[in-house]
Amino acid sequence: MKILDKYIVKIYFINISIIFFSVTAIMLIFDFIELSRIASTRGVPLHIVLMMTYQKVPLHMQKILGFIVVISSLITVLKISSTNEYIAMQSLGVSGIRIYVSIYIMTLFIGVFHVMCLNPIVADLIAKYEYNEGKYFRGASEQISIADNGIWLKSNGDEEVIFIHANYISKNLKSLEGVVILQFDKEGFFFRRYDAKKLSYINKKWKIIEPILNDANNFNEKVDDVIIPLNISFSYIQENAVAADTVSVWKMWDLIALMNKHGISTRKYEVYFYKLITMPIFIMLLSVIGVYFGIIDRRFDNGYKGVIFAITTAFFLYILLDAMSAFSISGDITPVFSVMSHLLLSCAISLIVVLRKMI
Repeated sequence: MKILDKYIVKIYFINISIIFFSVTAIMLIFDFIELSRIASTRGVPLHIVLMMTYQKVPLHMQKILGFIVVISSLITVLKISSTNEYIAMQSLGVSGIRIYVSIYIMTLFIGVFHVMCLNPIVADLIAKYEYNEGKYFRGASEQISIADNGIWLKSNGDEEVIFIHANYISKNLKSLEGVVILQFDKEGFFFRRYDAKKLSYINKKWKIIEPILNDANNFNEKVDDVIIPLNISFSYIQENAVAADTVSVWKMWDLIALMNKHGISTRKYEVYFYKLITMPIFIMLLSVIGVYFGIIDRRFDNGYKGVIFAITTAFFLYILLDAMSAFSISGDITPVFSVMSHLLLSCAISLIVVLRKMI
């Protein structure tokens, strides 16, 4: 049986490699064209465009890995079936499940390797891409950073640059607590500092409550409440503090602990973490679905039907996963329940097709 496993794994690996590199090449071309179009209006150098094109690849591949697995599994089955090898194997008493079990194991290994080894590299590339996108294309005027000592915000206004440090966010999401506000002019000269227990977000405006002022004319002077010009909201802070896919699986739980410390919602990070660690099982189940549609594809006159049905099923499961994740992030269900319920449904679908066609 070792010879059989090696043979099937070889075919499967070749198919998945061809599809992976073909899709990657197509995405590189389209991304380069799109980024070049935008860069031409902003004066971005060619080497930056090439670098960002390369950095953007992992962003796409994480989303379509499941589809690559489904199609590769299906093509592997069709390859074996087209030469009557499948019939020969069954005539020797090898069951359908046993014939293709090596595909499932190989897919599981690919998923584990991706999560444990490739994910830190992928996260780093995505982080670099988003940084360069904000720097060269979006011209982001606001920046947010989460550190162990608190939350840092930077806002570039028309006449000044404002830095804000806050210890944590209030539980009601209406104020930053324990704040220090530093104001610089456009030439980088410091001219004012406020210290306050609270920076409140009221009627879409930021108000410093009971501030203590330090500038050229005042030293630790208590002044009236002050409104400062910040074009950000609490939702912006929550959504843009750290992109979940820029943090590796090995550092995610430390980030979650840090977010909790500073009062920032961690639901989207928890959902992403659970999706990531269950991804190997999920794509293995997708390979089961791909094999199933590859087997029944021989009964259709049109060979494309199996591919269409396989991709549709995978698309449905991905849409369902996104929907469950959205419900979890909004607080309707827990992150663990959202991911595990989707995984159980995928298991149920895979079990049904196995029992129906492969035993």
